[in-house]
Amino acid sequence: MGSQRVQPGRQPRVRPAIGPPRDRSQIGTGAACLLCLRIIQPSLEAFRSNTFLYYGPRFLAAQNDPLLEKFWAEAQATSVNPIHHGTALFDIAVALTTQGIALADLTPAAFLHYAWECRRQGLVLGARGAGSRFPGHLAWQVLHTMDHFPSHGPATLKAALLNGRLTVEELVNRYKIRNAGVRHLLIAYLERRKPELDYSTLDNLSRHLGQQLLGDHRTTRPQSARPAHRRRALPTVA
Repeated sequence: MGSQRVQPGRQPRVRPAIGPPRDRSQIGTGAACLLCLRIIQPSLEAFRSNTFLYYGPRFLAAQNDPLLEKFWAEAQATSVNPIHHGTALFDIAVALTTQGIALADLTPAAFLHYAWECRRQGLVLGARGAGSRFPGHLAWQVLHTMDHFPSHGPATLKAALLNGRLTVEELVNRYKIRNAGVRHLLIAYLERRKPELDYSTLDNLSRHLGQQLLGDHRTTRPQSARPAHRRRALPTVA
């Protein structure tokens, strides 16, 4: 075995130890179980950075949710290639996992948010790079057919994307900001900025502020319990 040549002042490069495929498969299965049981709530990007085989069926079994089972039955009854049935279940499972909600709480706005984020980050199954396609077309159709989404709303994801620009309040509601005062201040700030921004910029701004406030809430004590000089202030509304 030849010796490794190392330049003076530099540490030798060590290759990370990677276990056999069986070990990696077992780790992936264990992580999938934690996600299905809602012990861990990952971000969409973190979830899709891993590969979880058969995640849709596993999530369906773990949830034991009659509404989710109804969705799966309705999806399987559609006259499309069966591979799309599995994709529809996967889309719903991932949306519910990453948003930490049950199917009963999945609104059109929440699913649109999932679709936009997948497209923006290039996370659509079978797509090439960011911005190429949207996921969830069959899932949306099934949710509309089973009257989970309002009957007077768009019947397809494509129609929702064309007409589905969210209001400022709906943009903020994508994030579960429990402090009503902070939530109202954020809405007022975005309403103030709305006339001078295009929709994409407004969406990105609401996402940045919403995620920042949600992150602060998860990692700190409630704001009312913190000294006033340590509280994070939102931008002043002119």
